[in-house]
Amino acid sequence: MRAPTNTAYHKEQKKFMNRYKAREAAFTLIYQHTFAPSNSLLDMYFDEIEERDDLEEDEFIRAILSAFEMNSLDIDELIAARASGWKLDRLARVTLALLRLGVCEMKYCDTPKEIAINEIVELAKTYDSDEAPAFINGILDAIAKEQ
Repeated sequence: MRAPTNTAYHKEQKKFMNRYKAREAAFTLIYQHTFAPSNSLLDMYFDEIEERDDLEEDEFIRAILSAFEMNSLDIDELIAARASGWKLDRLARVTLALLRLGVCEMKYCDTPKEIAINEIVELAKTYDSDEAPAFINGILDAIAKEQ
């Protein structure tokens, strides 16, 4: 079966890829933030990445980073409450960054919960250990059900 060739389909595909790249960039910055938590994420963003060609992608990254900075304590409390047997400082930094991004998107960025969980699990498959996707999925799913 051939994919539709209409313009709307291609726009949706481009938006999906742009969001994935934006999410990946936000994850990278949240991960780096675990090494220097006193640094502003938005300052880190502007230092490392020039203005993007895609305004929608740039706005999505900024929205995630702003939401995380304003709500990081609440985000960490949600994660800690569901990571039974694990203290946040004992989690791998990659895992923690992915969890933070997922909670931030679900709770503060209006990303549908199913999409946020799926996208974070896909990033975990690329950047984290083999066990991490299931662990991350379980915690994000528990948080999503309570929201």
